[in-house]
Amino acid sequence: MFSTPVTGVVNGRVSLTPRPSAVLDAAGTPEYRAQFTYRTEVAPSEAADQIRGNVQATPLNTAYFSPANVQIVQNKIRHDVWERSDGEFLIDPQSVDELMIVMRAMYLQYGRNMPDRIPEQIAELNQIVADWCVPKILSECSMHRTYLRDIQNLPVPLAHPVLLTKTGSKSATFDRFF
Repeated sequence: MFSTPVTGVVNGRVSLTPRPSAVLDAAGTPEYRAQFTYRTEVAPSEAADQIRGNVQATPLNTAYFSPANVQIVQNKIRHDVWERSDGEFLIDPQSVDELMIVMRAMYLQYGRNMPDRIPEQIAELNQIVADWCVPKILSECSMHRTYLRDIQNLPVPLAHPVLLTKTGSKSATFDRFF
């Protein structure tokens, strides 16, 4: 159960504080272990997979889907989330598979495929991807924070109803008939 440090009151269904039996690192702090893992690095051969069957390989899509550019997009998304949340959320790198899906969709929808000014086109596409991803990630971070708060605290029960009218509260004097 959750125990507040000031009062020691137990209130909640799930405790998110580290247990004494948790794995500690060399400094004595609890070691973080992710429950779910996903790929955060791109294989060099995946760039060609993103356009296969749709368009011919060009310098633009080769550079756009390169592992170096995917890392740039990852860093931009992480920075924008941190900046737009005023430093509240510091996220891990996102799933490469999901990021590549978004990048591919934005490339097919907004890619200009001009033979010149490739760095500007890549920067524009990267900005479009970040502008699409960051609001969704911020919303999910906020929902996750609310979820963690809700599972740590029991819900407050509703108060009993209060009779606001005077009906039935007055009584007449009882006169004896005999």
